[in-house]
Amino acid sequence: MFEVDPTHVQQQGRGRRSVAKARDVYFYLLEETGKSHHEIAKIGGRERSSVTCAIKRTKEAMKKEKLLNKRIESLLDIVLTTTINEPSYR
Repeated sequence: MFEVDPTHVQQQGRGRRSVAKARDVYFYLLEETGKSHHEIAKIGGRERSSVTCAIKRTKEAMKKEKLLNKRIESLLDIVLTTTINEPSYR
């Protein structure tokens, strides 16, 4: 959707604007799947407060940008209807 290498989303630093926006949407989707902000922070390598701000930014952008809202809702539908096996960390 954002034409961003998935590995760039979890890198430290802000990166390009497209990477930051993709990261914000990623955090939003994780929250919508039931992850806490603390869990998302661990997954994304960020502080919990950064996660909270990113999700808030995404929600605000979705209210203002109808196309973005539609794309994110489509992604969310895919995420919620797809079974993904999480890797084992044993």
